[in-house]
Amino acid sequence: RRERKKARGGRREERGRRQEEGGEKREEEGKRREERRERKKASGGGRIREKMKRKDFEIAQRHGVQGKPQHVNSRTSWQRMYQVPLFAAILASSIQRGEGATGFHVSFLHGVASGDPLPGSVIIWTRVTPRDPTTSSIPVHWRVSGSARALSADNLPPPNGTVMALQVNDYVLKVDVKGLEEGKDYFYCFAVGPSRSPIGRFRVPRGAGARVDRLRYAVMSCSNWGWGYFNVYEAAARYDLDFWMHVGDFLYENGQDVYPSPAQAVRFAPPPLGLQPPHEAITLEDYRARHALYRQDPGLQSLSASAALIAIWDDHEIANNPWTGGALNHNPGEGEWEDRKVNAIRAYHEWMPTRAEPLAPPVGPKFFRSFVFGDLARLLVLETRLVNRTNGEADPFPLEDDDGDGDPSNETPFGSLAVRVRELLQGVAPRDWEQTPGVLEGAERLRKAFTNYSEDENKLLLGEEQLAWLRSNVEGMQQEGTRWLIVGQQLVMFDMFQDFDAVLDGSAAPAGMRPERRRELRDLLQNVTGWGCTNRASCTSQRRTYMGVDPTAYKAEELGKEQEVTDEDREVARLFYALSKFEIPSSFDSWQGYAVERQRFLSSLTAARGRAVVYGGDSHNSWAGVHRREDGSILCAEYDTTSVSSSGNENWPLPFLPADLREAALLAGGRSRGKGQELRYVEMSSRGFVLVDLNAERHHGEFVFVDTVASSSFNISKCDAWDLVIDKSRLHFKPSTCESPRHALPYESGGQLPWWHCDCQPGTCGHGCYPRVSSPVRETSDSCSEDNSFAMLVRKPSPGTLMLALVVCFLVAGGSMLFLRLRQARKELSNMLKYDRHMEEEL
Repeated sequence: RRERKKARGGRREERGRRQEEGGEKREEEGKRREERRERKKASGGGRIREKMKRKDFEIAQRHGVQGKPQHVNSRTSWQRMYQVPLFAAILASSIQRGEGATGFHVSFLHGVASGDPLPGSVIIWTRVTPRDPTTSSIPVHWRVSGSARALSADNLPPPNGTVMALQVNDYVLKVDVKGLEEGKDYFYCFAVGPSRSPIGRFRVPRGAGARVDRLRYAVMSCSNWGWGYFNVYEAAARYDLDFWMHVGDFLYENGQDVYPSPAQAVRFAPPPLGLQPPHEAITLEDYRARHALYRQDPGLQSLSASAALIAIWDDHEIANNPWTGGALNHNPGEGEWEDRKVNAIRAYHEWMPTRAEPLAPPVGPKFFRSFVFGDLARLLVLETRLVNRTNGEADPFPLEDDDGDGDPSNETPFGSLAVRVRELLQGVAPRDWEQTPGVLEGAERLRKAFTNYSEDENKLLLGEEQLAWLRSNVEGMQQEGTRWLIVGQQLVMFDMFQDFDAVLDGSAAPAGMRPERRRELRDLLQNVTGWGCTNRASCTSQRRTYMGVDPTAYKAEELGKEQEVTDEDREVARLFYALSKFEIPSSFDSWQGYAVERQRFLSSLTAARGRAVVYGGDSHNSWAGVHRREDGSILCAEYDTTSVSSSGNENWPLPFLPADLREAALLAGGRSRGKGQELRYVEMSSRGFVLVDLNAERHHGEFVFVDTVASSSFNISKCDAWDLVIDKSRLHFKPSTCESPRHALPYESGGQLPWWHCDCQPGTCGHGCYPRVSSPVRETSDSCSEDNSFAMLVRKPSPGTLMLALVVCFLVAGGSMLFLRLRQARKELSNMLKYDRHMEEEL
């Protein structure tokens, strides 16, 4: 027994010695592993990472970027440990494919756009949003293809090129794509690693002299984020357009407390949410933030991705009512005007698909340019704000302090006019204006003074350089045999006079207005103007009311309900009724305030022989008519679009007068001026755009309107059409009917998407290619049949989808960690069992 006990003791010592030797070996192996990790870390993550960094460095050097750019696809240690992110990235890509933000490091929150199309060349645009805002540069691959299916496949074709999104340019980038086939549709997208942008589409125009049978395009103006949703953009995206044109006020510089006020705004939230920035835009960062906010609207992203944009600024892209030396809305304490103008122009060219490189004057202000569409049309885009415009807000009576603030230098023509009209009519009832001594004589003096101010030949809008360029293009068009001249500019050219008396006495009433309706409108006008009272006290003693007719969103509760006429309502009603009755001009910022320059512009169109159409905006209402020569023949037609969302004359200055009275008064006033103007159509209460269908013999213009901008759910509610037709070498301007676009029904409830959204020809698409859009496509799917999946439009996934993706990612990560832990525990248990069996054998 003593010998056996001694032998067992020896074996225990031997086992202890072996365990000590094993521990030393494990410690040495651990040291070796730590040394390998340190070497790998010092070498930059291994051969693969070093190779990727060298590739990024080479790309940066090709594009002139100094230093090594941050690599945006590097994998972290926890990714290598648990091998979860690969599955998570695939899952996020499948859920967010429509949003275009399919990676963890960058996203394309502002969509894509194309613009300034030329024969064989188009500008494509996007903005990259990095995860790390301190990143100095990001390499972005761009692709252009004749097939949308190729760009929506999992395996993308090789990129056409790589450009750098630079922090100094706010990560926006533009590519001038050249060598394109004329007349062909192309699709494009951008990518950074696994992150893809939405897919965009554009059509390449044909060169001068090439045969073009038809053009279809949309004209828009005045989009204000606070006043409502951009449903008009969404509606226009349902058409198959060659291009779309924006003639000014693409955004507004005002802060969140001005136009609209918080009480008026449809889209409003206290800072830091809501309008960005919440204050008035002045600096470069301010204008960039405002552009970024507008570009996140799904309606704008949808239209921008569907066709190329041709745009020109008006005033609010910079500041309200600017001229060469300042702006009405540029006040003391807001810095130098030239600095603010340069900031606004630079941000505009950064965030718009324009041909403007480098982003510096004089490219900015001198932005008038031309576009050719085969032998069918030449488009001229004019600049009327920053190049040569003289101050349209200068008071014709500059030495008088009309508003009593002690500063006569801040008076405006309309403010000065309003003060003088009120002084003239003080204490006189409207029914006695014509019988009261001095009223007619005073009104005539005001009419002549402000007419002479409007017809001052020294007041400029275009300037001689731009007029000479315009004449040269018109003559060149005739030499090339181009059929139509189309002109995009910012302002209404008609004189906007209202003749209420001619409507109410029946001499110029619309054919469909019944006598009893005229009597109702006469009673209403006399009611709101205080027809028989002479002062505020006598008017207030008589309770007077009207029915709410203002369709603006914030006054929805007042529609159809009885409202009391306030003293302010009465003052405004009397003022504008007097301007109407005595024919005193009151619009000084439009072409009416630059009458001589307007005549110079119209004279420049003479060589077009009547085949000229001018588009305008700015007024937030719709207008159409013609301008005639002295012999009565048509010189040009004019179509002025309403706003995308900004409130119009239904909200100010006469929100208590129904639309049919104001429209009839404007038509009556437009026919009685005798200045070669013939206003034929007015619409005063809706938001929309002008849709143009142009062929060799007819210019067909449709005024398309949506039913609301107060909600993201909308329908295309109505449409009015006017044609300029060539019949046996004579031009006729006449009403027409609206035409539903091929493979789309926008005038029915909801409408349908055009066929190209599915990259398939009509008649061959699957059932899903024409989804109904009862609400905008933000919340619907545009996927086609299984063989025609095309994520075209930009939209955000629903909160439920994002929550599901987050839960699945956490479950996958947790399951993987649990699996690894269980495998480690199983291995430890196996080792313990092996050791126990060994001990039993020894025993």
